[in-house]
Amino acid sequence: MSTVDVIPGLAAAELAARSRFVEQEFGATWEAADDELEQAILPLPRFLSARLGGELAGTAFSFLLPLHLPGSTRSGSDAPVTEMSAAVSGVAVRADLRRRGVLSALMERLLADAHERGEQLACLWASEAAIYGRFGFGMAAARIAVTVPRGAPLQRVPAYPGRLSLVPLADALPGLRRVHQACARPGFLARDDAFWALRLHDPVHRRKGAAPMRCLVAGDPADPDGYALHSLAGEWAPNGPNGTLHVREVLARSPGAHAALWTWLTTTDLTSTVCAEHLPVDDALLTLLANPRSVGATWGDGLHVRLVDLPAALCARGWAAPVDVVLEVADRSCRWNAGRWRLTAGPDGATCARTAADPDLSCDVADLGAVHLGGTSLQQLAAAGRVSEWTPGAVRSLSVAARGEVAPWSPMVF
Repeated sequence: MSTVDVIPGLAAAELAARSRFVEQEFGATWEAADDELEQAILPLPRFLSARLGGELAGTAFSFLLPLHLPGSTRSGSDAPVTEMSAAVSGVAVRADLRRRGVLSALMERLLADAHERGEQLACLWASEAAIYGRFGFGMAAARIAVTVPRGAPLQRVPAYPGRLSLVPLADALPGLRRVHQACARPGFLARDDAFWALRLHDPVHRRKGAAPMRCLVAGDPADPDGYALHSLAGEWAPNGPNGTLHVREVLARSPGAHAALWTWLTTTDLTSTVCAEHLPVDDALLTLLANPRSVGATWGDGLHVRLVDLPAALCARGWAAPVDVVLEVADRSCRWNAGRWRLTAGPDGATCARTAADPDLSCDVADLGAVHLGGTSLQQLAAAGRVSEWTPGAVRSLSVAARGEVAPWSPMVF
């Protein structure tokens, strides 16, 4: 069997060919404007190509982006802290060369490179959720997709004194930045100019029959209280309009602005259904609905997180309560993480160092990734048999300390 060779770096002249490779393997469509935006954000030195028998067999790369983590509660809030993360994307293996070790070679090299560069974390959106656990990624930020019938009544809607207005995307961008930054929670990845351009990119071939994307803002467009990116897919039934309003992203800095935006979205003319594919699992919309049973809601996995430098990653985030435990960690891909670690943490900070002491609990590094953003309960993982407790109360203690005050959420799919 041929050996997989992983080659780092990519020349600008090779980018078009690599884009076509990923396009083919993902069954997607790229056009010239898509390529230009991709070229503006792709980190060519962080690109990996895998060759098998001299043929291109797979690709992967990672952006270096700030990821928001749970913050300390010592000030009475859960304001997120930020740590740089290797945001993994573009992972593709040629269909006829799968099950040949290509993905394993790419991921092991990508993680080793991240560790050598001093990066503490890696994260990704999984094309197939079952793939990446074996490389140490744990599902850390879930999402929900909802389908709301037009006119679904909302209850106890907070008053909002501001005005709602539709603003051209180019004019709205400065205000969108402010709202996005103000609404950051664990799981958010920072957006620079290139990523905002990618977020607002709206080519016809990706609209699925919808009209161009529009931006609804609450309050002063220059400094809004919230915004809703959405598009309308018109359709007519024998009994009248049957359009679908596709909600791309809703963020608001106040309960009133959030309720006002959703009131507008759920009462838009010429629609019968409002669909939103990426909402946080604790979105206030679910509480505002007078009849939650009228809504179709589907839970899904979102951002997956991997600890690359285990002790540094555990010390970078905030902890909600005191905890002192010895962890026995299994890690097949990043062997420098494997072994026993004593974590002593609390609202005032954390230390994590190797130890020879008996473990209080044992787990895989993927389980620590799953709880890292504060949304997954370690007790739930233990109940599923993924965590072994050797000292009574250790799982509960670590679970309480790791939980955040809000559900983690990643509104950016990359």
